[in-house]
Amino acid sequence: MIIIPILYRFLLAIFLCFLNVIQWIHRIIIHLISRSCYTITVNIDVSRNDPLNITNDPMDKIQFNKPTQALAMIINERIPDIDLWKFISNSIFFFRKLNIEHLIIYDYEGYIKVREASIMDYVHTCDKKIQSAQLLPTIHFLSLIDCSQTLTKVTQTLCRQVKENQLNCDAIQTDTIDRCYTQLATIPEINLALIIGPIKSALGLHPWLTRLTEFIMIDSYKQIQTTNSYINIVQRYNQIEQRQGR
Repeated sequence: MIIIPILYRFLLAIFLCFLNVIQWIHRIIIHLISRSCYTITVNIDVSRNDPLNITNDPMDKIQFNKPTQALAMIINERIPDIDLWKFISNSIFFFRKLNIEHLIIYDYEGYIKVREASIMDYVHTCDKKIQSAQLLPTIHFLSLIDCSQTLTKVTQTLCRQVKENQLNCDAIQTDTIDRCYTQLATIPEINLALIIGPIKSALGLHPWLTRLTEFIMIDSYKQIQTTNSYINIVQRYNQIEQRQGR
């Protein structure tokens, strides 16, 4: 009878020890990623003298002057549904012209993500009318929950490797986390991010995706309503000297 309480205490001690290891690794991850935070603010010269028309002449002369595979739109304001569909579809069609392969639509609360199906139905309907030969970029609708889940998976993976003696706790560095995240990620690192709205923050977007990201702040989606306003963003981005390293 005495063996059972002892065994119970032993198992409980192991469980508590495992939780402590998880918390320790989680603190290490947060500490490491918090050291890499980059923000660049530019003023957007918004021109509203023409309707958004991605097929007009100026588009033929606009291209990114540096490799730009992934672009994020971090939307930190509530956009009425009647405007949201048009804003996202116009953005998709514009950046398709610039050969963006991955477009991330991120909002902290996830109110846009829950509308993903209806938004994409609208996009495909409009795309049929445009009859473009170009394929749409891969669209990723993300919220804080998605980013938190990825961080949890990274933590769990590292904990499992420590438990199975595949990894020493002291060996966990930024590169270790990078490799683990790369194995789990389905999105490449973001080259350009537009932070749209009054809150000038990425609000939890994957930190590993934004180590070399150039951020452009835009006060409201209403400032991106014309072809010229989109072109102005590209021109501002092209003027920024690309960072090397972290």
